[in-house]
Amino acid sequence: MWLACGLRAVSTVAITLAGPVVTGQAVRIHFPGARLSGAVCEGWRQRYGGRLPLVAGDWLPAALVSFYAPGRPLVYADCNPVESPWCSDQELNARGGVLVWDCEERRSDLLPAPWQARFPRARPAGVLVLPKQTAARVPPARIGVAYLSPGR
Repeated sequence: MWLACGLRAVSTVAITLAGPVVTGQAVRIHFPGARLSGAVCEGWRQRYGGRLPLVAGDWLPAALVSFYAPGRPLVYADCNPVESPWCSDQELNARGGVLVWDCEERRSDLLPAPWQARFPRARPAGVLVLPKQTAARVPPARIGVAYLSPGR
């Protein structure tokens, strides 16, 4: 049993480290969540002061921004009230927050049009280009960011 557990642990580490070198593809474990969160939270602080209250958008970048952020802001996953019943468009519009999206998955650096319509005060702040957490030569993460000021 110990041998099986040990082999499993060694193979998991090897796949995590060598996988991107062999395949040229990073996986979620290589996503630069702490760097993304730091940049997004600093942008919020510079614009509005205080802690980021809410992060919305594509599931993975939104969840990682919240996970690494001080105070763990609410996550409005995919801007979908069914997936995130603790949040709503009204709350995001009232409290303000940040919208994040994966530019590669969406094949666009632009704030998604449906979000523009739902959050008209959102101001795009550009694309963060962050290296993945691996020594392999893989494309960087490209995350679009838009800030939504608090209040109406």
